[in-house]
Amino acid sequence: MSNTSTKLGDDFLRIPKLDVAGANWVVYKDRFLWSVDARGYLDHLDGTASEPVDPITDRTGPPAAPAPAPALTITDPAGTETELA
Repeated sequence: MSNTSTKLGDDFLRIPKLDVAGANWVVYKDRFLWSVDARGYLDHLDGTASEPVDPITDRTGPPAAPAPAPALTITDPAGTETELA
């Protein structure tokens, strides 16, 4: 009895190493596509998935201007306020 524990379907997701000469290209390609499809990513691979929308840039209307920073002031011991640039 073998000591390795594999789940049902793990063998299905395994992709053989591609031979340098390309002798197993057909098997490699098929297994690769099956594995990607089984994981739910085939639409990303073949280009049929739509690109996710960036939530920062996908707003209706022009982007709002950032709020101006409050003026920085310091108060000396005499109570005079000086604005810092």
